[in-house]
Amino acid sequence: DAHRAGRFAEAEAAYRRILEIASNNADALHLLGLVHHQYDRNELALENVQSAIGVNGAVGNYHNSLGLVLRTLRRQEDAELAVRTALSLNPADADALKNLGLVYTDQRRFGEAEDVLRRSLDIRPDDPGTLNNLGRALVALARPRDAVAVLQSACRLDGQNSDFRNSLGVA
Repeated sequence: DAHRAGRFAEAEAAYRRILEIASNNADALHLLGLVHHQYDRNELALENVQSAIGVNGAVGNYHNSLGLVLRTLRRQEDAELAVRTALSLNPADADALKNLGLVYTDQRRFGEAEDVLRRSLDIRPDDPGTLNNLGRALVALARPRDAVAVLQSACRLDGQNSDFRNSLGVA
């Protein structure tokens, strides 16, 4: 609850207490890694998430989080491999598809980004972040009219997000 509410210090303390009792609790390791990521302590996040995968490598969400952290560390090829592993475990993971789209965008593989972002939207059509990412890919593909339509949808879903409004302005 503390983590979901954005009380990261409280969540971190709770995860550490859990790990004092059960040092191989994969969920606590994973979530502690996410707290580190949210504090931009990505080397620690990487260690925690990798430890969670070491305990239970069959959880796709752990691999997706690994990809997120690796992307932040600008290790794009490793991030792609991690997210692809997450998708091999759960092909219908909208978050993993979204993250793969971001990796492709970072690699300037905009056509592939468009494909996976559209697949993510097939699963979760009202995700404004995915719509924004798709709009940016469409701009990079020199398809501003398509981008405008997508980005207007993102802005309708979350009109207060300045990043979405900025993307729409660029398109």
